[in-house]
Amino acid sequence: MTCDEAYAAIRHLSAVLDAPPRDDAHKKKLRSFHKSFVDYISDFTRSGFSSDIKHEAYLLEIQYAFRILEQAPDGIDFGYVDYIIHDTPMPSSMTVLARGPGTGSNISLAWPVDEELDWNDNGTRLQMYKLAISNVVEGFKQGEPAFCTEFCIRLLLSRFDSYNFSLFPYRELRDLMFETSRRHELMDKGILKQVPVKVLDFVNITSHVRMQFRRPTATATNPSHPWKRSCTHKRAGDWAEGKDEDWTTEFETGGLIAPPCQLQFVDPDDGVSEWTYWIVYKILKQEQSKLGSTV
Repeated sequence: MTCDEAYAAIRHLSAVLDAPPRDDAHKKKLRSFHKSFVDYISDFTRSGFSSDIKHEAYLLEIQYAFRILEQAPDGIDFGYVDYIIHDTPMPSSMTVLARGPGTGSNISLAWPVDEELDWNDNGTRLQMYKLAISNVVEGFKQGEPAFCTEFCIRLLLSRFDSYNFSLFPYRELRDLMFETSRRHELMDKGILKQVPVKVLDFVNITSHVRMQFRRPTATATNPSHPWKRSCTHKRAGDWAEGKDEDWTTEFETGGLIAPPCQLQFVDPDDGVSEWTYWIVYKILKQEQSKLGSTV
């Protein structure tokens, strides 16, 4: 829809809609003068406009988000501009987009900006890309199937320079990537890579650790003691004496958010206890290439 078509479509609604002047359309939103108008439009029994307006809006949002992201498959780089998605008072906890290697110039615009305005088309493209990425982040966090895909996993792993742990769907990403039913699929696609533990430098473990311990008590002949009473973090699951153990615990280690890794091994002392660690591991680009990562 062009600018002329959009303004023509709403010209008869000036009594209920506050439309910004064309020169300000890139800075201001179309809004209703009264909430009652939105309520009326949203009620199909009264307006006959849409039987499920929220769902239609959701589908439209997904459609346009993926159109934008598919037109910039290699990210964006509009020079020295603001790439922050989630702003916070502390720079170290901001969510910031990575630049490039693509430029984002292929993101199509229906409304090119007049060169005389204090704005440019790349400014519009940047805002569109930020909104699209934000939709992926929020959709993934909510577990919406449209966003829990290989395409979105790659976006979340490769299109950010830094993360805000409380706003970024780190736990959801970790849990989905290491879900047993999807693990082999993601390995085949190069998103997950199995490597020997010895290639990891444990000084690069940062931010957050989750651990799971499983032990069938009946078959353990020389059981170790996996939990120290001095531990201050909590655990959840089963660990009653004489019964099978299956519990998890999580704790923070401090530092920046980075891609998750999973470590799994059988306890050498009893031969049956299974330890699994999900860690945040900071890995450099050159290390990723050596290990065969495609993201």
